Amino acid sequence: MEQLADIYLSLWNYNQDNEDEIGDDWCGENFSWFSNSRARPVAKAASLAQTDASLDQGGRILRAVVRPYPAKIAGIPLDFEYNINDGSFSFAYANPVTGNAPPTPKLAVIEKPPLKHGLVIRKQETEFFIPSMLAKGRKVVVTGDGVVEGQYEYVEDVQTLYLRHTNSTPGHVHRVHVALEPPLEPVIEFSTHWWDFKFIYSAFALFLAVLMAFICN
Repeated sequence: MEQLADIYLSLWNYNQDNEDEIGDDWCGENFSWFSNSRARPVAKAASLAQTDASLDQGGRILRAVVRPYPAKIAGIPLDFEYNINDGSFSFAYANPVTGNAPPTPKLAVIEKPPLKHGLVIRKQETEFFIPSMLAKGRKVVVTGDGVVEGQYEYVEDVQTLYLRHTNSTPGHVHRVHVALEPPLEPVIEFSTHWWDFKFIYSAFALFLAVLMAFICN
């Protein structure tokens, strides 16, 4: 069975002087996610609308760089996972705890962040940035505990998904999954466990065969 591995993509650098011919013009490197050779020509009348695709001209590896993320959270963030292959992501956040709740441990870790403090949530609406480059021509679908139609809306003009939760119970954890329909075309191929190690297995099997032949003779 194919196993999906964790992928960690890092933004190497931004070089405003990058050109396709000379790269970053330093030690032969060409790792900038932006290149002047591809950028939109400067024009006073150029559109600055968020959904204007020409604003992305000059960008490189944009499927890795341009990603959705929770921008304003009506609670305490716990976990965020993004799938670069289909554009979906999962997010978990919790309502803060007040009153006579157990005290927060002195040492808080990312898996168990402090939930009890003086934070006051004044709104129940969480906002996610979802770039139109990914969502254009697709439907944004939100699922999760207590999520129903009418509680969320994606406004492409401002590249924002608005999600309103209804459960305000202190300490309650909200878990949502956001997907695009149809999903994005995959950009990364995952290998199976057997494919990664087939040469090692083959060499080991050959070694055992030779060893057995030597012993038997």
